[in-house]
Amino acid sequence: MTLLTCPQHIGRKHFVYQQIRCPTKLILAEQKPASEAQEMFLRMRLEGLARIQELRPDIRIVHMPNTIHDIPLQRPAELAQEIADPLSP
Repeated sequence: MTLLTCPQHIGRKHFVYQQIRCPTKLILAEQKPASEAQEMFLRMRLEGLARIQELRPDIRIVHMPNTIHDIPLQRPAELAQEIADPLSP
């Protein structure tokens, strides 16, 4: 299983996801945008996620709302559960 947390390249390097040949789960930190720049980043990120799902509909995407970049610090139990259960939706 490939586990990617907060991939910084979403929206720019979609071809990477086509090369992965094992079950993959993306775990994404999410927070409400506090500025126009953050809103623009979120839109680009969602467009990138949509493109990834077009290329690899089997990739599972997990959203961690109200979480900043450091998922292990803010949501250690939830992250551990996602890692321990790679096939959960």
